This record gives sequence, C-alpha cells and structure tokens, in this order.
Amino acid sequence: MTRLDIHVHTTPGSRCSRMGVEEYARAAAALAPAPVFLTNHGDMRDFHALAALLPPETLLVAGVEVSTPAGDFLVFSTDVGFLEELGPAAEDMSGLRTGGDSIVVWAHPFAGIAGGLPPADPHVREVAAQVDGIEVYNGNWPDEAASRRALAAAERYGLAAMGGSDAHHRSQLMRCWTEVRVPLAGPADFLDRVRRRETLPGREAAPR
Repeated sequence: MTRLDIHVHTTPGSRCSRMGVEEYARAAAALAPAPVFLTNHGDMRDFHALAALLPPETLLVAGVEVSTPAGDFLVFSTDVGFLEELGPAAEDMSGLRTGGDSIVVWAHPFAGIAGGLPPADPHVREVAAQVDGIEVYNGNWPDEAASRRALAAAERYGLAAMGGSDAHHRSQLMRCWTEVRVPLAGPADFLDRVRRRETLPGREAAPR
C-alpha cells in the first residue's frame, strides 16, 4: 500500500500555514518515495517553488483548496494553468473542474458540524453529485461520528473515500492519509484512481 497525504498547506501560499516551502521540501525528502501533494488556498506560487526544490524524479501532484458556500473542496488537475485560474473562493462549484483533466474532493465535509450530517441530507446529496471523493478523515477535524457519516456518504453515493492531514505544520504531515494499493505512475494516474474509487482512508489513531 502507498500512503498519500493529499491535503497540505505551505506559506506564503496559504497564510494560515506555518510550514515554509523549503521545510516541506525537506519533509518530503524524508518521506520519499511517497508522492508529494500541495493544496494551498487558490495559490500556485508555492507549487512552482516546491517543484524547483524537489529532486526531478519526485512525483508532485498539483492541487488547490477552494472555498464555496457549499463547503471547501480540493481540486486536483494535470492542467496547472487551470488551477492557476482558480482563486481561494468561488461563488459556486460549477467552475471547479475542467473536462477529464481534474477531480474534486470534498474537504473536511462536516467541519464545525458536530457529528456531521446524515448521508440522506439534501445538502450532502447535492454536493456528492458534484464531487469525485470525500475526506473521511481530516487531521484538523477528528470527529469520529462525522467520519462515520462521511464514510457512509462515500458508500451511498459511490465516492472515493479519502483522508488528508490538512497539515499547516511539519509535525502534522501524514496524521491522516489516502491509501492506494499500487504506487502511482504519475499525477494522471492519481486522478484515475480516484475516479475508479480505488482509495482507502487512513489515520494515525481514532480520536478519543
């Protein structure tokens, strides 16, 4: 199994983060050969800086986090130019994907909602119809009941069940992750695995 930390923030790309690009590059080297993901808030400048720091053989997957009235979403694409056009926020979800070159993952779907929402809830149903995957585990929102409901939503609507650390500090990396059975061949392969629902969510330990 290969573990992927699909949800990571660095500074200055995400002002909320305390982990610089160089620090993340060093951490990524320590985690090699694991693929490297970066999902800053609608800002790709750190992605390009990180790419310049990593060894050329590193598998680097481009993404951004975008906030909408429906929730926050991780957008991954092999079209970096498309990601550069996305800002930190959008009025709705309609512009979050571009053909077959992108996927959308519902990040921390029940953040701030203790226990989450039932899978049959109209909001969950509406969002699920527009995404490819859902974060069952998120490092910043360790709500066991909400995680169970996110997993139930993944099963009910046929979504990829995923996990991400949502790291803002180096020490937070890989506290939650997404597993794939076979090492990734490249960024496009990651998108395909999510579309085929070939992922498993993981975490360090269940919250007490």
